[in-house]
Amino acid sequence: MRYLGSILAMLISFFCPDARAQSQPVNTGLGQCIDFIIYGSETLTSQVNSTSHAFAYASGAYLDRDNKVIYIQAFSCNPDAPDFAGIYFRVSQVAHEISHTFDQGFPLGTRSDYIEKACTNEGRAVLNNAVARTEVLNTSEGFADIGLAAANAGALMALINGGGVDLAKRVGALFCDTNVTSTTGDNYRVHWGKVYDAITKGEE
Repeated sequence: MRYLGSILAMLISFFCPDARAQSQPVNTGLGQCIDFIIYGSETLTSQVNSTSHAFAYASGAYLDRDNKVIYIQAFSCNPDAPDFAGIYFRVSQVAHEISHTFDQGFPLGTRSDYIEKACTNEGRAVLNNAVARTEVLNTSEGFADIGLAAANAGALMALINGGGVDLAKRVGALFCDTNVTSTTGDNYRVHWGKVYDAITKGEE
């Protein structure tokens, strides 16, 4: 752990010289350990610095559209004993959730159509996460791997690496089939079905 801590310190000094004397290049309010890794991704840094949404910790990760807050699963940076797995996972959540601020709207349609389109937006979030992962890996010369915020990350990366048409739709379908929300524990297809039911009930 001391070795990893020294590596982190070296990376910080490399990417953020004079960091104490300058304003931070990324400042989410989630902690410097999170912001530092975000800074390893040009795409994610740009998204974070241009968003009008605030960041905060909660019991699970989700986007509060009404109040414009991106919630990330609770975590605390510890410079004396950095939890790299925890840091990487939160950065991965940031990459996923911030993508939802760009979600494409769509007509309500049928229940199955709504779930499919909502899962396609989940696919775009996974793809955004994958871009950030690649950039952080490249910046850190393979040291920092934030992975994907998903239970089936390996299968998702294999699908992404294969490319092809309708990638967001296919990635989203695979993501929704396997993963559950960190807030309710519902499978994503069940979750988006419930959202649809609530919307249509409100329109009755």
